Amino acid sequence: MVILALRCVVQDHRHRSLLHFVRRPMAGLARQQHPDGSFGTLSTTALAIQALEDSDSGSGSPQHWSPAAARRWLLERQEADGGWADVGRTAAAAAALAPATLAAVRPPHCKDKLLDSRHEPLVLSLIELLAQYLAIHLKPSVLDVAMALATMVISNPLWANVRGLKTFNRPVYRADSNAGEGALKMAYQSGQAANESEARNVSFTYTLWLGTNVTENYTLYMVAPRNISFYHVMQMAAEHDPKFAFEASEWPNGHYVHTLGGHREEPMGYHYWLLYRLPETPDPSSPPGNQLVAPVGVDDLLVEDGEHYLFWYKKL
Repeated sequence: MVILALRCVVQDHRHRSLLHFVRRPMAGLARQQHPDGSFGTLSTTALAIQALEDSDSGSGSPQHWSPAAARRWLLERQEADGGWADVGRTAAAAAALAPATLAAVRPPHCKDKLLDSRHEPLVLSLIELLAQYLAIHLKPSVLDVAMALATMVISNPLWANVRGLKTFNRPVYRADSNAGEGALKMAYQSGQAANESEARNVSFTYTLWLGTNVTENYTLYMVAPRNISFYHVMQMAAEHDPKFAFEASEWPNGHYVHTLGGHREEPMGYHYWLLYRLPETPDPSSPPGNQLVAPVGVDDLLVEDGEHYLFWYKKL
């Protein structure tokens, strides 16, 4: 990453004097290539490819590495779905294999390279896959998300306007209030489909509170098709986060949820799960009154855009 940053700096004519600070670490990095073409791990190999990219004709000019062998090593580890197992590694591999790397942030002439039509099928397929990975993989780190978005921006400006990411739909965040790293989950759609999708979808939050005094608090920020029942929302949430796993009894009039996140109702102790339908995000310091309990069961409750749904495990 240091080499990538320095390469961006020295391409400005005002900082050509710093070129010698780049050459030595690049040559040292090039000598680290293994006989199989890798530089160790997948992420390290992907970053090394980017750091040494175009070095034969540009700054550094090490002659001790084989870009073809490094890319071949990356491609041999590509999985059946076209990705590399998770958001971080897929973003790193996509950046290394795309025609423009993160080192292309600075050069004023990089636009021509980014729009090279010869690379467009590869770039678009990698970015589409990366967007899907961001949508379905659990708890990518903030760094992984940043790397993924940077890869999208750098790889093709048709997919991301650098000043505002205008061609992407707004992000959907998944936040676990008890996760120290502030885990994010983001789902993006291309601008062409965004308006159609927005008309079909609704955005809302789904929160779990544990305890009358709310000792645990978890929230998902979700997007789902219009006219979907809350029961189906619960199924979606459970697939993405085990904290939202649930059990329900099936009755003629629908499902009765008795367990959420491993916490089962205790009638003897008067502990029950209550579902609230709220106009604002629930605040433990100002808990909702029972008049806001959902008037129907999870099967008949249809989620609405901008609403907030709270399942609270409390003592009655």
